[in-house]
Formats: sequence, structure tokens, C-alpha cells
Amino acid sequence: MTAGGPARSEQLSGDSFSLPGFGVAVLVCLLGFWLTANLVQSRVGRAMRAVRDDDTAAAAYGVNLTTTKVGSFAFSAGLAGVAGALTAVASAVARG
Repeated sequence: MTAGGPARSEQLSGDSFSLPGFGVAVLVCLLGFWLTANLVQSRVGRAMRAVRDDDTAAAAYGVNLTTTKVGSFAFSAGLAGVAGALTAVASAVARG
């Protein structure tokens, strides 16, 4: 036993791994990748790329900068929240 917690061999013991939990995590990750790929190829994704490259040019083309920036922030925050939830569930399952 180390000072920070159980030894590495104890962390990797058989009971801490859950195949259904792993499957759910993989499905959620694939869903996130699919959503992101579709977002990048959509009209909103093109607006996000335009804002990333040049704010002034994007505004000249009629892109609403505030809406686009807030939307991209909200999307990334949603993905981060889902990742945090999966991490919390995985930690709870690993601890028993």
C-alpha cells in the first residue's frame, strides 16, 4: 500500500473493471465524436471556423460573432461535462 492509495496491482484487480460500464463509455465517446464531426461539417461549424480564422471577415460575411462564440463554448462545456460524469462514474465503480 502506498501513501496515496492502494498499490497499482490492487487498482487493476478484476473486480474494479466493468465491461458494461466500459461499453457505455465507448458509446458515449463515439457519440461525442459523431456529434463533433457533424458540427464541423455543418453551417454552424463553418461559422465557427470563420470566427476562429478572422473575426472581422466573419462579421463581414454576416456571422453573428457573439452567438457563434457562445455556442462553441456551450458545446465544448457540454462535452467536458459528459467526460466529467463518465470519470465520476468510473471512479465510483472502481472504488466499489
